[in-house]
Amino acid sequence: MNTTSVNSAASNIKVSKAVPKAPASTAKDCDTCACEDKPNDMIGSVKNYDRHVVICVPPGSDGEWLNDIGLQAETFPYSLNQSIETLVKAAKKAKSAALAAEATPEASTTATIEPKKAFSVKVTAMVLTPDDPVVANSAKILVYPDNLAFDLFPEQVSSFADLVMQPLPLRDLPNLENFTHNAPWFGSKKLLLVCVHNARDKRCGTKGPELIANLEACLKEPEIMYSDDSSATLTNSNSDMAYVSSPTKKATDFAIVRGSSHIGGHVYAGTMIVYPEGRWYGRVSKQNVPALLKSLGENKVYNECLRGCTSSDVLQWRYRVNKNDVGPEDPVVANFAKILVYPDNLAFDLFPEQVSSFADLVMQPLPLRDIPQLENYVHSAPWFGSKKLLLVCVHNARDKRCGTKGPELIANLEACLKEPEIMYSDDSSATLTNSNSDMAFVSSPTKKVTDFAIVRGSSHIGGHVYAGTMIVYPEGRWYGRVSKQNVPALLKSLGENKVYNECLRGCTSSDVLQW
Repeated sequence: MNTTSVNSAASNIKVSKAVPKAPASTAKDCDTCACEDKPNDMIGSVKNYDRHVVICVPPGSDGEWLNDIGLQAETFPYSLNQSIETLVKAAKKAKSAALAAEATPEASTTATIEPKKAFSVKVTAMVLTPDDPVVANSAKILVYPDNLAFDLFPEQVSSFADLVMQPLPLRDLPNLENFTHNAPWFGSKKLLLVCVHNARDKRCGTKGPELIANLEACLKEPEIMYSDDSSATLTNSNSDMAYVSSPTKKATDFAIVRGSSHIGGHVYAGTMIVYPEGRWYGRVSKQNVPALLKSLGENKVYNECLRGCTSSDVLQWRYRVNKNDVGPEDPVVANFAKILVYPDNLAFDLFPEQVSSFADLVMQPLPLRDIPQLENYVHSAPWFGSKKLLLVCVHNARDKRCGTKGPELIANLEACLKEPEIMYSDDSSATLTNSNSDMAFVSSPTKKVTDFAIVRGSSHIGGHVYAGTMIVYPEGRWYGRVSKQNVPALLKSLGENKVYNECLRGCTSSDVLQW
């Protein structure tokens, strides 16, 4: 296969490395929408979609983006956008017809039509750099959450649109083999996709390129601050963006940055998506870029600028699944999912081919340890041992209250589970610390609160009216309306194996199994 680098050598055209030039005359004048006066309401601002198709555009090959890349449908590879859009509209129309049919009196007797959520595919463009590989006469196409890169040829546009509109993982489709595909050329690195669509909105056209420059500066020498690295040394101290350089941790190893067409939410510029996990960040400035990248490099969420996370009722997005959110320190095995089961207090490594039989297993009205088929599955006690699991609802797509209060609760719980420690009034060795904080604790050298619990985000558990709401396992106690103010007392009670009545919703019970 003839693979070349992107040609950006059009001598009479000056092209930015990652940002296309857009006509200022067509850009929206953001002065009229008072973006700066908008409240800090970023959490919950991500519109859900099932799949994201990213059309990669060589720098200089297109010259300028129009207000909407859909207006360039006659030009390859933008023609893919029109083909997908046509199928999306047809899917929505079919859904509406199904819903209307269900509402008729005849539907209750025939039951032949099942309403189905229209499959949604987001399409944007991304600007390649001169170093990105392309195949002659083709276009690079990235698809998430499938995490695949395609070399698409003009004659394949229609059939490829049909492929990505299938509500199944692409790797499960036989016709995938009709297209040249592979893992993305940047390997396991994260893709930081920054909106720079100036023709769509001037804020993104200004703040996007600034954000790209700051991200790329941080991803070069000097490296991002790693306070936990004893070999780190302070560099660039005269800069307003000072870092700690570490010879053992190379920040450039974990991410690449590219400019994108409109992704949505110009009010949150500079705004970006991080793939493959599908997390969205907004209002990212020069000042918080180092902390953001440090979090991303450690596979953590940077809550300061978090807008939300892509979710789908059909496809599984990485780090966004209908179970507790696996943290970066949690053990994982290739091609499997971790499954926790309570009250049995067991952790399973479940493989795709075991789904049906495992469902039969957990539906048995007996303790799992009493069932012989248990030995057919890789299982053990939870990897966090005797620690409690604090499962906090963060399901923004289900309810914005949980999407807002859940992440806030997780942040407060984790802050309390670190130094300074939680107040232990019965501990004579305790000493007051952080007294100026609105969340003051008493530090005790004899009791390490991080020893008794871990915190994870959860999909919908029920009772959004009680957000922030959580379940404490293995005991199965539910708490609601947990705020920053009562987190210390709640954790103190949990650490002492007591019930915190102030926020108690109840406790799981069963007529069959013992909780």
